[in-house]
Amino acid sequence: MNQEFIRALEEIESEKGIPREIIFDALEKALIKSYGKNYDDRENVSVEIDRDTGKIKVFAIKEIVESVEDPIGQINIGEAQKIRSNVELGDEISIEVTPGDFGRIAAQTARNIVIQKIKDAERDIIYNEFIDREKEMITGTIQRIDRGSLYIELGRVEGVVPPAEQIKTENYKINDRVKLFIKEVKNTTKGAQVILSRTDAGLVKRLLELEVPEISDGVVEIFS
Repeated sequence: MNQEFIRALEEIESEKGIPREIIFDALEKALIKSYGKNYDDRENVSVEIDRDTGKIKVFAIKEIVESVEDPIGQINIGEAQKIRSNVELGDEISIEVTPGDFGRIAAQTARNIVIQKIKDAERDIIYNEFIDREKEMITGTIQRIDRGSLYIELGRVEGVVPPAEQIKTENYKINDRVKLFIKEVKNTTKGAQVILSRTDAGLVKRLLELEVPEISDGVVEIFS
């Protein structure tokens, strides 16, 4: 972790709109788990990343006691006062325990965190784009047909028309251009899921609005 990493986060913040503090926070939490996995999972530790230099420090958090019964979680008050003079019994003190090779683990963890956060941000961008268009009509191309469902090319996301949302008398083929109703938009762990329909009454209304201006103007109202 160094200045190059800090600059990379600044570029990601600028280009992807991901605040670097979100990545720092996620990375610190992930490094706590990495420390426990690779060194000592019995220790209560915290991780701090310097926001300017990228330097990482691991601290063991110990309770200050008169007589130590648990060396991993406790420290004698005399030893604690050598580190910080104003501590008292019952306080907690942080003692740096950063392993010499922790930078290697941090670099790999940082890479994984950044990749995941970029994916999360792109997923949210696509979701927000389509949630605003829910209940609207859209035109798309049938990209593939799988197990009776139609998969529609919508740019950065693939919409799906389940069998229940298809007109049974229609014969669909790959590369067909079809008008569809955006019935529902879901934000899943795998990304935005756009459920489309050829049978929803909303599609009929949108099609009529194109043909009859009075409907879109509100002069004529359709009741289902």
